[in-house]
Amino acid sequence: MSKNYLEDEYTDEASTGVSFTAFMTAVSFFFIGLLLTGSENIQGSLRVPLYFLFISTYGFLYSTIIYANATAFAVREDRERMKKHMYIGDLLSEYFGVYFLVLPIPFILYSFTGDLMLALLLLTTGHVIFFCYHYLGYSVLEGFVPSWGMKLSVATIILINILNFFVFYQKRYIRHYILAGINACFILFLFIISFWHSETLNLEHLDQKKRE
Repeated sequence: MSKNYLEDEYTDEASTGVSFTAFMTAVSFFFIGLLLTGSENIQGSLRVPLYFLFISTYGFLYSTIIYANATAFAVREDRERMKKHMYIGDLLSEYFGVYFLVLPIPFILYSFTGDLMLALLLLTTGHVIFFCYHYLGYSVLEGFVPSWGMKLSVATIILINILNFFVFYQKRYIRHYILAGINACFILFLFIISFWHSETLNLEHLDQKKRE
C-alpha cells in the first residue's frame, strides 16, 4: 500500500470525523437550547441531564478540532501524530460525546412530557441499542479493553443509569446526583484507561485492530 494512499485514507477519515462530530455538536446544542427555554421547574429538575449535555457538547466540539488538526499532520506527512490525533478524537467523541448525549435523553423526555411509559420504552430501547453497539464490536472501547471487560463496563453504565432514572422518577434528587456522579466518574475512568493504552501501546497494532 503506497504512502500517498495511506495519507489520503487518513485524510478522508479525519474529514468524516469532522463532519460527524460537528453535526453532533449541533444536536447537543439543540437539546441544551430546549432545556434552557423550558420552565424553571423543569430546569431545576434537569440539572444533571443539562450538565451531561454540556459535557457531550464539549466532547464533540474538541474531537472536531482534533480531527481537523489531524488533516494538517496528514499534509505534513507526520503519520504518527496524525494517527494519535485520530485516536484521541475517537475517545473524546465516544466517551464524552456519545455517552453523555445518550444517557440523559430519557430523563429529558419524561420531564417535558410526563409520559412514564414512553420514557421507559425509550430508556429500554436506548440501552439495548447502546449495548448492541458495543457487543457487536463497533465501539472505541472494544479496542482498549478485553471483551469481558467491555461487556462488564457497558452493563455497569446501563444499570446505574436505569437505577438513576427510577430515583429521578421518585424525585430523590440527592441520590440522583450521586448516581449520576458515579456514572460520570466511571466513564472518565474508562477514558483514562483507553487514553493510557493509546499512549503506551503500539499505534500500528491499534490501527490494524481498528480496521479489522
